Amino acid sequence: MEATPGTATNPPDATDLKLRGLVEYTHWMYGLHSLSVITALFTAHAVALRFAFGLPSIIAVVMNYARRSETHGTWLESHFLWQIRTFWYAWLWILVSLIIAIPLILLAGLGFLVGLPIAVALGSPVSAGLLSLHGLFGYKGWQIMYLAEGVPTILLGILCYFVMTDKPEQAKFLTQAEKDWLAGKLASERKAKERVRVYTLLESLWNPKVLLLSLNYLGIVTASLGMLFFIPQIIKSLGTNVSDNMAIMLTMIPYVCGGIALLVWGRVSDRMNERRWNLLLACLLSTGGLVMAGLTMGTWWALVGMSLAAMGFYGSKGPFFAMPPMFLSGTALAAGIAWINSLGNIGGFFGPWWIGIMKDATGNFSGGLYGLAILSFISALVCWLFLRIPDPITAENASPRLAPAQ
Repeated sequence: MEATPGTATNPPDATDLKLRGLVEYTHWMYGLHSLSVITALFTAHAVALRFAFGLPSIIAVVMNYARRSETHGTWLESHFLWQIRTFWYAWLWILVSLIIAIPLILLAGLGFLVGLPIAVALGSPVSAGLLSLHGLFGYKGWQIMYLAEGVPTILLGILCYFVMTDKPEQAKFLTQAEKDWLAGKLASERKAKERVRVYTLLESLWNPKVLLLSLNYLGIVTASLGMLFFIPQIIKSLGTNVSDNMAIMLTMIPYVCGGIALLVWGRVSDRMNERRWNLLLACLLSTGGLVMAGLTMGTWWALVGMSLAAMGFYGSKGPFFAMPPMFLSGTALAAGIAWINSLGNIGGFFGPWWIGIMKDATGNFSGGLYGLAILSFISALVCWLFLRIPDPITAENASPRLAPAQ
């Protein structure tokens, strides 16, 4: 009802006035945070970084703490709490990113493949931490883990398109002399291979050597991923005192061993300039490790066995991926490696499926590990019997060169 002249209206009480003031105050804080985010979108900084360190957000957080106590018991309390949590979670993930990124940057010079076991070793405790945030912002723990690990992966994939180069001549981190040397070296190696035979893209797909390499890789990948998917449960089954967090931390051990083996085995293979027998030994080591884990299931020796198996899985990477370039070149090499990866990674389905089937059938993981050991042993047999691939570059360097006629 509208007030008429001479009629008194009830003035708002102090509580209503205070709440209205807090609402306006909250709008100002949201505006400052929005300013930080909008600024980040038009700069090279990440949104989270700008949100944490941008001056508007810092001012907003100070304002939040200054009047937070006044919102107790009101609907604005959740807004103040959400802003503070968001700010400090941004700080937390920046810190976690630095802790993870710095070692990986230092390892980057040691080779791309070393990131595989290191990612598994570091990813286990990170994933456990993300799962523990169940209920944050109304999301389940697994949803938070998928978002926190999936979104950065997509963004990094997009970033790679703009950052990574196709040829040594385009690499900005190399000097001109280094570019010239590397381009010349690659060209000479390609000529040495193509003097033996030039394969087309389609020929590389049904080449017997490529198919045998794919079979070898299928066995190793199936065994590797079968163990990887179930290793926290296997470790947890080793003793009644193993908690979920302890099992996740112990999962790091085999893959730290795998990362070390990848580096050391690759260096040994390069020093020996030999691939086939190094690959064979790696396959046999993974076979022996899986058998040992199956035989000692229920004891801590099973963890030792799985660590040896991981050393074989990742130790095989260096010698194995040095073999396709020994006879393929150009687009045939790219297609051949892609085809090997495509066929080999079918094991990403069959390995975990086999472990799960055997666990349900027998009540333990031993039978599943024995099956994986058989596949790893088949990979060793393929390497021993069929992967005799001569290296034309080594042969050319070893052949005597005739002196020019006088």
